[in-house]
This record gives sequence, structure tokens and C-alpha cells, in this order.
Amino acid sequence: MRLRPILTLLLSASPALAAATAGAQARTTRYVAPTDETVTTSIEEGYGGTPSQVIWIRNASSVPIQVYSVTLRDCQNVKQECAPYPLRLVVRPGGREVLRRVQPRNPEAGVGFRYTFGWRADSSAVAALHALADNGSATAQQQLAAREQELAERRADVGSHDQMLGQDEIAALGARIAGLRVEPDSVVVHVGQLFLVHQVRLVAVGPDGEVLGRVRAYNWRVQPGARGVVTMLADTVVAQRVGRTTADFRLAPPAAPLTATLPIVVVPDSTR
Repeated sequence: MRLRPILTLLLSASPALAAATAGAQARTTRYVAPTDETVTTSIEEGYGGTPSQVIWIRNASSVPIQVYSVTLRDCQNVKQECAPYPLRLVVRPGGREVLRRVQPRNPEAGVGFRYTFGWRADSSAVAALHALADNGSATAQQQLAAREQELAERRADVGSHDQMLGQDEIAALGARIAGLRVEPDSVVVHVGQLFLVHQVRLVAVGPDGEVLGRVRAYNWRVQPGARGVVTMLADTVVAQRVGRTTADFRLAPPAAPLTATLPIVVVPDSTR
């Protein structure tokens, strides 16, 4: 692309708790879920003596989010490494933060790049709201009630397959979640190709195979395979040798340790 997201008694203060309290005070009757529609990015020209492009991330939801990685791809004349970059960035509700600053290797030439990023909702903020509500905070109680109402409306408006399940929703479903399913059911990549783990859809299903929603709160691990079939760079799988391996997806604790497995098949480079 051309140059161009207190409890005063026994609880100690924390950024997530402060953000949840501030969000509850500012939006007592409105809950906005963190989704790909409310967590967005934009690129702006950087200021200063060195030309740069600044990637901003904006959180228009009412829940804090955590950004854990950003990856530059297809780089042309970019000074920064074109690879996954780990982050521990918290973006408050309604907040806006710098995701990455991109500078040209040669200031006299054009720059091109693409980027992806990984994020998740900060579930500790919801836990903080519950703690406040349990200790008599009317504001927190209103915020939680608005949250439940919004979630109910979303379930009615969209299909279960499109309903995003965070840790709070998974805890509410409890034993109704009988298993997990990955979509696609397998992945085929050529040697040298990349595969982004966050592109996989992890779906929770009930006892009769009914779809309960798409899981956002999960842990995953990719097996390297015999003779190093693949290697990992943050959320990116790099196919190294012809062979087979798997990626395992599991519900994040404290949910039941249900697991789904994604077969990964590496085939020869098609250009040779």
C-alpha cells in the first residue's frame, strides 16, 4: 500500500479497575461490545524531522482492550523490521493509542506496507465491575445491567455463529458448552508461506451440536512437527518443510479445558 487502532475497602486500585469505574460513570446505560467493528485502526502522517507513518488504534467499545502484537507485512523501503512485534498495550474505553510508528529506510523514496494486529478484551474490567456491584455500587450495577441487555439484543439480532464469546459469556454458558470446533477444519500451506493463527474461527457447540457462538477467549499452541515442519513468530506460522502438524485451541482458564485440533499440512513450494 502507498504511504498513507474503587473499591476502597479490600480492593487495590488497578488500571483495569480504574478504566471500568470511569466507563461505568460515563456510560451508566450503554454497553458497547469490543468487536472488529468497534476496535479500529487508522494511519496518519507523523510529525517531526524524520518522515513517518503512525498507525493508531481506537477502542470505541465500553470495555478496555489489550493489544498483544502487531505485524508489518509486504514492506517496501521500511526501516522497522517486517515481522511480528509483541506488545502489552492497554487501550481504555473510547481511547486512542499509537500501535506502531513506521519510518522509511530511504527518506527520498516511497514506502509501502500492510499490517495486522492481535487484541483481546480485558476481562478484568468486567470482573472489577462485578466486584463494585457486589459491594453496593449503583453505577456498576447499572453498567452490568446495560451490558446484559445489550448482549441479549445482539443474540436476538445476529445468528449464534456470529455471537462473540468472551470469558464472561463462556462462564455464563458453563456446562452448555459440550465441545469446540475450528473453522476451517484444516489448513494447507506451501513451503515458505505464512499462516495467521487469528484467522481461525473457534466455535463453541452444545450437546446436540448446536452453535453457541464464536470463542474469543482461548489459548493456542502450534506443534512444530517432525523435523521442524513449521516455526512460530508471535501469531504467525511459517511453513518450513513438507509435512504435517497441528494447532491446538483450548478455552482460556478458568473455563473447562475443552480442546479442538486444527491439522496443518505443508506442501511443496508451488513456484518450483
